[in-house]
Amino acid sequence: MQRFELYLREGDDAPVEEALADILISLGCRLQGGPGYHPGTWSDAATGARAVLDLGNPPIEEDVQHPPRAYAGWTPLRLAIQLPLVCPHWQAVEGFQLVERLLAAIPGAFALDCEDIQETKDAEAGPFAWSRPRALASWERQHTAQIETRTDLARMQRGDSLRLWRWRREREAAWPAATVLRDRAAAEAHAVCVWPDPTVPCVLPAIGLVLARLDQPRLVRRGDLPVGEAQPRGGGALVAPPAVWPEGLAIARFAACDDEMWVD
Repeated sequence: MQRFELYLREGDDAPVEEALADILISLGCRLQGGPGYHPGTWSDAATGARAVLDLGNPPIEEDVQHPPRAYAGWTPLRLAIQLPLVCPHWQAVEGFQLVERLLAAIPGAFALDCEDIQETKDAEAGPFAWSRPRALASWERQHTAQIETRTDLARMQRGDSLRLWRWRREREAAWPAATVLRDRAAAEAHAVCVWPDPTVPCVLPAIGLVLARLDQPRLVRRGDLPVGEAQPRGGGALVAPPAVWPEGLAIARFAACDDEMWVD
């Protein structure tokens, strides 16, 4: 995981642990534990992005061979945010927004990527100003190192992945949710929506697959259905049932695919 640790300049007033816990909860994080250590999680209901949190010191035996790193002039807040590395890149971007909201809520706080600790090659190691493009570039490097030997991951074209992201962020509540299927034959990942009543029009994204609940459920490519009437949100279109349904794909060829089992 990409790990960010939070720091303040030495001498700045640091919020107490419970104040930090309240901030995290206000940002939608779920915390467990008690005084001294609060493990936690955060997830975005719309996109499925997630993070793992550590507030305080985990109750584990001290590693005297590898003590926590200290940076001259900086005080650690004992707060870390970890983002998955095996997932589509936009899930990291969603996680960066959590980091940014956290920095805005803690005056004077800095977030340090534990794999990117020098602002320049000649600078002292330690925190520096937040940059989302730099954080994403670091994520991409760590992501590549994580997946380069993985043969179990499905892949989605970057453009389709971005359109899936937009659909998840912007879709109306009445529109179908988009999940992902893995094509076992090609190790490809495809967005999929369910058309619950194929006798009436349905708003669909412009990509992926559609599972139509006909008398015999049929999995079809979105591109084989009518283009439909463009909608102002989500990149979707209101699609009328076709007069003749296209031939379906073999459903057994596909399997459900969690967002941490495919990349773009």
